[in-house]
Amino acid sequence: QIIQSLETEIAADVMETLPLDLQISILIRMSPTAAGRILSEMESDHAADILLDLTTEKAGPLLEQMELKKAESVKSLFNYPPGTVGSIMKLEYLYVPQEMSVDELYRKLRLHENLPQFLQYIYITDSSAIKKLVGVVSIWELFKAHGHQKLREIMIKNVITAKPMEKPITVLKRMTQYGLTHIDYSLDS
Repeated sequence: QIIQSLETEIAADVMETLPLDLQISILIRMSPTAAGRILSEMESDHAADILLDLTTEKAGPLLEQMELKKAESVKSLFNYPPGTVGSIMKLEYLYVPQEMSVDELYRKLRLHENLPQFLQYIYITDSSAIKKLVGVVSIWELFKAHGHQKLREIMIKNVITAKPMEKPITVLKRMTQYGLTHIDYSLDS
């Protein structure tokens, strides 16, 4: 009842902090509509974890009540076997073209309605049309940069990536080796 009395965004934030078994217990007691709204506000990887632990009969109605775009994101995580990086990766991120200036990015951020909850890096692509990852810019680097600078001038070009089918322990070792808190996934061979 407490979770249901909260605004949907706040309820989703609270749910994400609870142990998985408690999240499931709460959601299956709710109406599919209320549970679907909360799952739609959660990060895709958290929602996928919950739905994968439910039976098909219980997960199906919740997926049907989720926002279509979020439900599709969550379903895409189902394609990766348990125990792989793909099954635990986050799908919420922000990417922009390398020719964008810092000032243009600030304007975009102010107008963006659905920024990822934890935005530590902005992913830089080759162009607006070609979305090939060419670098990353940390939020810290953005604060230090001049507004007229192009993102290509301040981005980190040697991005450490992981493949979705890799084992998490392998990726964790790589992250430790390079002192990373996040790692990007690459679908390239």
